[in-house]
Amino acid sequence: MKGDRGLTDKNMDDKLERMLRGILSAQEDEADCDECFEQLDKFVEMVQAGTDPAEILPRVEAHLSWCCDCREEYQALLAILKSEEQDP
Repeated sequence: MKGDRGLTDKNMDDKLERMLRGILSAQEDEADCDECFEQLDKFVEMVQAGTDPAEILPRVEAHLSWCCDCREEYQALLAILKSEEQDP
């Protein structure tokens, strides 16, 4: 049991460290998770359409570059759209 707790603590420490790095490196003009989430579907649709979302949504792109949780959500949405595109 003790070994399992150590692994959990290590994973939590790693996640907290990534979050703190993101918070400390965030600038006032960057999007937060709420703003990113609000714009994520539009961002994914632009990627899927072959347009560069960085030109229109640069704050979301910057946020996705350092936020693991939002990036995972982005990747999941993109995978869903790609699978729907492949289904007849």
